[in-house]
Amino acid sequence: MPSTKNWCSAALLPVALVTCAVLAGAGLAGCNILGAAAYIYNGPQKDPAVFMLPPEKITVVFIDDRASQASRVVRTAMGTTAEKALLENKIVADMVESKAVQLVTSREKDKRLLTKAAVGKAVGAQTVIYAFVDYFALSSDGQTYSPLAKLRVSVIDVETGKRLFPPPDQADEYFPLNVTIPAQTGATPGSVSAISQAEIGFGRVVGTAIAEMFYDHVPTSNPDVSGSGKGE
Repeated sequence: MPSTKNWCSAALLPVALVTCAVLAGAGLAGCNILGAAAYIYNGPQKDPAVFMLPPEKITVVFIDDRASQASRVVRTAMGTTAEKALLENKIVADMVESKAVQLVTSREKDKRLLTKAAVGKAVGAQTVIYAFVDYFALSSDGQTYSPLAKLRVSVIDVETGKRLFPPPDQADEYFPLNVTIPAQTGATPGSVSAISQAEIGFGRVVGTAIAEMFYDHVPTSNPDVSGSGKGE
């Protein structure tokens, strides 16, 4: 859906053209509508990608939540939403379903956790988008609906096992990604079913935010998605 600002600009353009025609007919100074036309042509300003994925390599999204901040179904929503967005925007040519990662990691022993590269290799991927979930909740006080997710994201090359993003020469191993939805008092879901659906919905929002790290995109006013690129 186009932003309100973009829609208004497009809607007002015919009015601007008519106004200019009237002014010209009256022998008044010419009217410059180049700015409005240029805005409509270029569209709203986009937030740039923080990293460009290798487009030719098979990629997988690894949602790591060993502390169980979010349920399995929510993690699935995050992963599938991210991979769908990446494919639809033609960022990579092919992807492995993130569900395959959950199957592999479910077989891990507590003291024998696989490396990110090993997980990628096990599912047949060449690049791993690794997102560790530090926090995931719909409300901080049980009263206000204010979803918040905190993740740490990195990109790993499976063949070499090396980190592609953040850059290897950078001290920070992860890019912090915080995803929030503006607070709504009294809107916190009450039933188990409503809570589950709200968590899945927010999981999809988080999945979209993960994917948008890797392509230019139009920022939205709701939700608020931020990442500093610096460790916290």
